[in-house]
Amino acid sequence: MKALVAKAIGPFREVLELQQIAAPRIEDKCVIIAVESCGISFPDVLRVEGRHVTKLWHRPFVPGLEVCGRVIEIGLGVKGIKLGDRVFGAATQGGLVEFFFASKIYMWFQKVSIPMFVQGLNSIMEQRGMG
Repeated sequence: MKALVAKAIGPFREVLELQQIAAPRIEDKCVIIAVESCGISFPDVLRVEGRHVTKLWHRPFVPGLEVCGRVIEIGLGVKGIKLGDRVFGAATQGGLVEFFFASKIYMWFQKVSIPMFVQGLNSIMEQRGMG
């Protein structure tokens, strides 16, 4: 599958490269999502440039902290999600890929009638008691 990979520490626009990497395999209590969009946040830029406080990120790695897409595979033990559901979620890294592997506990459900970015914001606000 295609992925945008940070191949070294350096300026964000200079060290990212489109590469072919292995596609994820389904596991119990997880889903695989066909990524429709992925947020690039300030922490992504800091990690790629080696300026994030953690400084523990190995190279190469795939940035991308927020992922939206459709569920294409469902692992055993996952309930409340069906194939084709639109979901939004957060990751520690790895969202800039064609197919994203995620634990259900990190994903929120997309309401079909609301645009995905609005629903993602709404889900985060609900989770933090602000919605």
